[in-house]
Amino acid sequence: MEYVRNSLGQGHDLYSIRNWLLKNNVPPQQVDEVISYFSQSAYQQPRPINKPQGRSFLWIVIMILLIIVGVYLLLAYSSKETTVEASISGDKYEYLAGENINYEATITSSKKIDANLRYVILSNNQVKKSYSEKVTIDKESTRNGILLIPSTLSQGSYELKLTAAYGSKTVESSYEFSIINVQRNVSQPTPTVPVIPTTPTPPKDNTFGSRLIAIKQQVTNNPTAANDCEKFTSTEQKNICYSTIADHTSKVSYCDLISDVYVKDNCYLAFVIRGNTQICDKINDNSTKLYCNQVRLVELMNQYYQQNNTEKVIELSSQFEPNLYNSNPIPENYEYTYSQPTSTNDII
Repeated sequence: MEYVRNSLGQGHDLYSIRNWLLKNNVPPQQVDEVISYFSQSAYQQPRPINKPQGRSFLWIVIMILLIIVGVYLLLAYSSKETTVEASISGDKYEYLAGENINYEATITSSKKIDANLRYVILSNNQVKKSYSEKVTIDKESTRNGILLIPSTLSQGSYELKLTAAYGSKTVESSYEFSIINVQRNVSQPTPTVPVIPTTPTPPKDNTFGSRLIAIKQQVTNNPTAANDCEKFTSTEQKNICYSTIADHTSKVSYCDLISDVYVKDNCYLAFVIRGNTQICDKINDNSTKLYCNQVRLVELMNQYYQQNNTEKVIELSSQFEPNLYNSNPIPENYEYTYSQPTSTNDII
């Protein structure tokens, strides 16, 4: 009994004590009686005190504090996440239906963002025309563009609204303008139409001018008469002959027969002024070719406008250069050569 009591006091459990007693030849019956006694008494081995509940509570408090701090930081970050502002203005406040609005849109952002910009012409909150584009904004982006006013719009007050959508948010800006009555006396520039020089009737003698006028008269009814240009022994007169026949017959193919690059470009220019822009690539002179391409660009813009393809019109307008288009080059007049004597091989 005393041994069991001391062992329990040292922290040994009854199971270990029982095994030790049996190994030391203590009678099993006696061992069971002693163990039974102590198992029902206050001498049972004290169990260690676990405190999981205290630690769990501490972890719960820590997690709650972390969640509160996280929510606060998230709200603070969201409030400073992105600041976007937009503004739009036009070049004037009165337009005719069918005119272009030259607008400038400015979008600023505190962060680099992708935004969808939508331009809308409104009247009494009704959409009359709209156009959209996607842009990347890094601090500030300025968009200069042209928006064609539909020719069907009537006189009145209108609004051009810009909406910039980024993520789930939008910002707006607008500017008001008026469409005035077409009957108002609004001065508009009159386009300068180059005058293609005509060949004056030279005196009927043995000059280049007299020979040239004879070929012109024949080629009207007999196209093969143009071959007589080859009979001029002077290369300059031969080239001017083909240029004159091309202008007289409205056949650009005669320009292709000219050997001098300058005279050939001058021949092509006369056809560009008439509206033939399919020959731009044939022109050698850079300034003349640029002018031809601008005329062709305006023709394409007009075609897309007739098809109500505003996006394409706006896209092409970025390539339009008014200074080039309005340069209006004039083909050279070759009258100074008409009085020159000529040498021919069996001509006329």
